[in-house]
Amino acid sequence: MTNTDVVLATIRKRPGATDGELRVLTGVEPHQQVNQICRRLAQHGVTERRPRQDGLLGNFPLGYAPGSSVEHPRHVERDQPGGSRTQAGHNGTRAERALSSSQGVSVLPPPRSALILMPCSGEKDVGGRPASEGTPSITDSLSPGLASQLLDARLPVLRLAGHDPRALLPAVDRYQGHLYRAASPGLTKAIEDGFDLAIISGGFGLLHPLEAIGHYNREFRRSDWPRGILESALVDLARHLGHDHVVAFCSRTTGYADLIRRTPWKASGLTASLLTPNLAGRGGALRLAPKASGEALTAYLRDDLHDGWYSSDGVGVDVDVR
Repeated sequence: MTNTDVVLATIRKRPGATDGELRVLTGVEPHQQVNQICRRLAQHGVTERRPRQDGLLGNFPLGYAPGSSVEHPRHVERDQPGGSRTQAGHNGTRAERALSSSQGVSVLPPPRSALILMPCSGEKDVGGRPASEGTPSITDSLSPGLASQLLDARLPVLRLAGHDPRALLPAVDRYQGHLYRAASPGLTKAIEDGFDLAIISGGFGLLHPLEAIGHYNREFRRSDWPRGILESALVDLARHLGHDHVVAFCSRTTGYADLIRRTPWKASGLTASLLTPNLAGRGGALRLAPKASGEALTAYLRDDLHDGWYSSDGVGVDVDVR
């Protein structure tokens, strides 16, 4: 069970418990994490926070009234944005089901201790400026042999992608998909603060976030690249930057996730954590999943991603440690 599961189960057994009482009853530490879990449960209509008779702020199952069954509080309806309504009760709301899907975030290293990977995006800004000297490149952090192989491998892919090298933008500014919109400006600050991030790119293979690139149109396909080159580059990059842990944010069924799964992390003495949004059967994957990845990335960079985290749309994340 996640910390959120434990706290929620305790609220149902001990309705009205304060955050401090829940910390003692559940053993979840620190107090701040209990407070965050309780507030998010209430924000998404799973529980409610209101004063008890003694004036202290208690946490109650949604719709709980004295004398009602704690394990099966009465059903209530609550308004949803846009005027739609949903039932919340012992069967659980959509947000509650998403909360339960978030497991294993506690195994992640601090963000400064990991190489952080993210995908490119199909939506891109247009325009840019002529090339200039001094811009970073991912090849600066690869061994000379792999750097040369990656540069050579890019050429035929970029021709297929219709890359325009006349007008360049930093990769983090070129990509404008839901993940990047959700992660900004936290992503920009992390780059400025020296966090180690890299982008898996359909046109370039791997990119430094500030690497200058032109507009192109090519989704990521492993088949575009010589066998093993991107896997080797990922391992080499982590080693060069001094990290033994890699944390990747992307959707579950994408080529990006497939690349992470196929990279021989353990055989190379490394650990990789793949974080993928869990939509719990919901539709809207093209928007909800990358947006959730961007929000999870932002929370991780703030060192605020914890068991029970979920996005503003109620989407949790699953963690696959490899």
